[in-house]
Amino acid sequence: PTYLLIDSLSKVCKNLPKGSVVVAASDVLLSLHPSTIETGTTIMDDGDIDNHDDSLELCLDFENQNENLVLGLAVPAPLHTAKNHGVFVLEQHTSTNSITRSNDNNNGDDDDDDDDKITKTWNEQNSFIKTIDLFLQKPSIDTMKNIPNCVLKEQQKQEKAWIDTGVIIFLPKAAKALRTMIDSDLNICTKTGLETLYNKNNVSNVKSDNVYRSKIKEFAKNTSAKIELYSHLLLALKTKQSKVLDYETRFKEYLSNSSNQDLDVQLLTSI
Repeated sequence: PTYLLIDSLSKVCKNLPKGSVVVAASDVLLSLHPSTIETGTTIMDDGDIDNHDDSLELCLDFENQNENLVLGLAVPAPLHTAKNHGVFVLEQHTSTNSITRSNDNNNGDDDDDDDDKITKTWNEQNSFIKTIDLFLQKPSIDTMKNIPNCVLKEQQKQEKAWIDTGVIIFLPKAAKALRTMIDSDLNICTKTGLETLYNKNNVSNVKSDNVYRSKIKEFAKNTSAKIELYSHLLLALKTKQSKVLDYETRFKEYLSNSSNQDLDVQLLTSI
């Protein structure tokens, strides 16, 4: 499954700018055809299968995208699945017959007999990348239903929402910012950072590798912090809704978010 995911994403992201970073979660198996996304078998990590009928070409176009962007690949899923995932809220949508793409989405058409119209709809957009209004982390079904544009309503079909698939794309400048954070404020989250901190604060005369590794392990256990990409980091990113808020308000909302209560305030502030 990991090989299939990497192989598929390498085709979907074949135009990815140099210096970008793509993160993919191993607990989600996406059915991505080598040259298309088959809206046919999206298997979620909780066992749910989302079935569609059409195949649409999908190769993300990054040419005119700001290199500061962080993108999330999304697919439509039933609300009972969405409540266990990150959820992207988009300003406009008409159907969930497409599979989508990043902090955003475009939608196809539900008419199975109108493939030309579906293809035209996607091609006219120039890009499958759209800015999201809001990002939610494991929202309740009631929460999703009460947020405008969160729920995708299809005639005679169950309600769905755009969920995070675990695929996150950091374009070059965003990836550079991430590396800078890892080398500084978030260095307690990496092996190299923890070893550097330990060696800086401990002049060791230990010559045994086993003893040294044991001491490093104990130091890491007491010092490291568990940073979650899909909550701590994604919730810190600006969206259409958060951009209209002043920094102080946005910061307070971030600190008070229920998904962030497991992390030290100082680290949240750094993020």
